[in-house]
Amino acid sequence: MSIAGLVGTLLKCIPPLHERWRTWKDRQLTEREKEILAKALTANGEILVIRAQPGEFVCVGDEEYLDKNDPSRRSPALETLRKLESRGLVVREGEQRYHLSGSGFDTARKTRKLPSTKAVGSRSIGR
Repeated sequence: MSIAGLVGTLLKCIPPLHERWRTWKDRQLTEREKEILAKALTANGEILVIRAQPGEFVCVGDEEYLDKNDPSRRSPALETLRKLESRGLVVREGEQRYHLSGSGFDTARKTRKLPSTKAVGSRSIGR
């Protein structure tokens, strides 16, 4: 096989840069995802989906993603919650209740730059 043939074969095996960029970008959290994770962290990981007259809306701690005059505030929060669930950062625990997963807690802490908590009774080696 010639060098040109070998290079051509290698280039076909390497995914194009734009595909790798899209994959990396898809893994990055949006600002809305970071906001909901941070608020859930302060609410002991609990996220509620409330069914009310104007439709469903997300409630995280004392933040309600609802504006009766502007449904554009409600819909993105519901969509964001579904995306967080598909990423494995949020787990559905009932019809209206969601909770941060272990990965969700870790990601929320990293997003807020909070120190990670140690397990109860754990000790550092050498102390």
